[in-house]
Amino acid sequence: MAFPRYGKEQEMYTRHGHVEKLFRAVSTSDIQVILIVAAGTIFVLFLYFLPYFIARNRGVANRGWLFVVNFLSDFTGLGWIICMVWAIFGETETMRRYWDQVARDSDAAHSDLAQDGQRTQKGYRRTEPML
Repeated sequence: MAFPRYGKEQEMYTRHGHVEKLFRAVSTSDIQVILIVAAGTIFVLFLYFLPYFIARNRGVANRGWLFVVNFLSDFTGLGWIICMVWAIFGETETMRRYWDQVARDSDAAHSDLAQDGQRTQKGYRRTEPML
């Protein structure tokens, strides 16, 4: 591009360098479009990973796998719905610890019954409500 040698254009180049010309070339409507596209992209990414954010907030036990499934299949729509259901209804770490404790207590109760000789079908039915 040849630089003009006279007039206001020459004054801009000599006085302010190329910066003023650059800012004059980008209008405010261009900046608005760029900001709208950037905000839209951030919003879409937030919606894309919303199931993972919900799972992380709830403390879902397998949230690492949920992130992988979310990342790889979210664009299908069906994958997003599956991940959202998993995030909302998935087993949390607190629930997992609770059920592990219940299983250990139940196993301990069953082993106590077996040691007492009451682990016959008839004896087990009689003591089952106590578990």
